Amino acid sequence: MRLRPFDLALAAVLTATVQAELWWYDDGPGGVPAVTAVASLLLTSSLALRSTRTEVMAGVAAATIFAQAMLGGRMTSTLSLALASITIVFSVGLLLPRRRALAWAAVLLAASWFDLVAIDHDDFGVLSDLVFTSVLVVGAPLLAGVTVRELRHRAGELERVNEELRAEREETARLAALDERARIAREVHDVVAHSVSLMVVQAGAARHLLERDPAQSREALGAVESVGRDALRELRRTLGVLREDHEDAAALAPQPGLAQLEQLVAGARSGLDVTLHVDLSDRHLLGAADVTAYRIVQEALTNALKHAPGAHVTVSVTADADGVRLLVEDDGATRPVAAATSRGHGLEGMRERVAMHGGRLDARPRPSGGFRVDAHLPVDGGTP
Repeated sequence: MRLRPFDLALAAVLTATVQAELWWYDDGPGGVPAVTAVASLLLTSSLALRSTRTEVMAGVAAATIFAQAMLGGRMTSTLSLALASITIVFSVGLLLPRRRALAWAAVLLAASWFDLVAIDHDDFGVLSDLVFTSVLVVGAPLLAGVTVRELRHRAGELERVNEELRAEREETARLAALDERARIAREVHDVVAHSVSLMVVQAGAARHLLERDPAQSREALGAVESVGRDALRELRRTLGVLREDHEDAAALAPQPGLAQLEQLVAGARSGLDVTLHVDLSDRHLLGAADVTAYRIVQEALTNALKHAPGAHVTVSVTADADGVRLLVEDDGATRPVAAATSRGHGLEGMRERVAMHGGRLDARPRPSGGFRVDAHLPVDGGTP
């Protein structure tokens, strides 16, 4: 057991104060009984156990008061001893659970009453001392100790709750950052994969036509340049959220949606034979759902460019009873299994996007050859 320096200092100061009052300032008849001096020393010394052995301190104090009263001591007549007793009772209320604190306070009060009654007093003097001891030496210090203990407990609980809230905020921010990174990664993949596929097709066509038909070769190279510019512009828009200053309005321009399908299909026609059919009636997807619909068609065309260049592709966007259906079919070669099921930012990323809006996506090879992407997005699945 290691005693605390504060408790040792407190015990030493009160011991010196009590002994000084007993031997130098007490003018009572007959001087100070030796039993009172020894008992006082034991009582004040017990304060060294205040924090580490609180109940032992209270037990030593109570036993000392009982014993010295039976042996003829008169501890309750000393003011500095009353201060030491107040400190003991306050420590009991502060450091022990409420029920145990009340029990020890009752024991200390009984010991003090026994000591008061054992001294030869007139009736008025005994009554006043009993009230003084009950209220000021035991009652008030106990109440103060219990109150401070409750305040400390509440402060600790508030600190614990604050720590939990702080940790929860940090975890929420971390998860939000991960979600944002995943979203940006999907957007970048969609932009880069589609644009690079178009550029590769156009560059290959330009190379084949370079000597035979320079005019068409120049047109193909111009298409490469145009697709590259569009890709850079869309990358700036997608990554604009990472900029600390948003002075560039183009960086935060709206994301593409179904309204830009004509432009998307026109770019893909350099390497594919694409037929587009759109019949949305009065239905419209909003916000992120509209972007998701655009990205689904973009991903399907990109895969067709990679795996079935020159194939005929049918893109159909139609409204049904509760949403919008997207159907992209090509008649090219059947995809390799690994290409159709790989977990990356391609088809798997599309599934994640669709699931986020409460929709469904089915992507698989067609029995007659080619590939089919069939997705459905509910009209109310978008985020304004």
